[in-house]
Amino acid sequence: MGINRLLFRVGFVFVWCALIPSYAQAVVIYSNLDPDVTFVANISYFSNYDAVQFLGTSFVASGPGELSQILAPVSGPEFPVGFGLYSDTAGEPGNLLESWLVQLPEYTEFPSSVYTFVSVNHPSLSAGDSYWFVADPSGIAWSANNLGILGGASVGGSFNALSNGGEVLNPTPAIELDSLPEPSSILVIGGAACGLRLRSRRR
Repeated sequence: MGINRLLFRVGFVFVWCALIPSYAQAVVIYSNLDPDVTFVANISYFSNYDAVQFLGTSFVASGPGELSQILAPVSGPEFPVGFGLYSDTAGEPGNLLESWLVQLPEYTEFPSSVYTFVSVNHPSLSAGDSYWFVADPSGIAWSANNLGILGGASVGGSFNALSNGGEVLNPTPAIELDSLPEPSSILVIGGAACGLRLRSRRR
């Protein structure tokens, strides 16, 4: 094997490995977490299990994408807790887009770590549309954002009346939604790299 061909192959592998992670990074659909993924550690909201209170927050997607994961600083009881991502209907949770039943980190009054809700269905979210992320009545704690973003945590006994019939507290609970990486970008890079490889072999 010639030295030029060997160098080309080594360079090809290096460039490919360097480019793919950059294009595989998730794109943020919405976030009120700062770049360091921090939040207000001494302000949190609670869903009351005994009083059957739902806890949710609404947000407007800043960008489009197919959901990859949701990040939120939450802690919970010893049993699994249900969460749901919903469309918005007249200012209240509407159609269910995806649900989770998860065992959260052990309950603390002020959650200190971010929990990752991994999407399986990858629902498509649209920029400019409103959505809800809601926890079932379960006794969870959910820390607030530290960017001064308002809009409120909505707590109420009726799932369909969180905004109008429930109690609204500020600032908004901390949350981030990430999308899957753009497959077209990866295909473009991969196609270009393969084209260079084929061209080299023909010479």
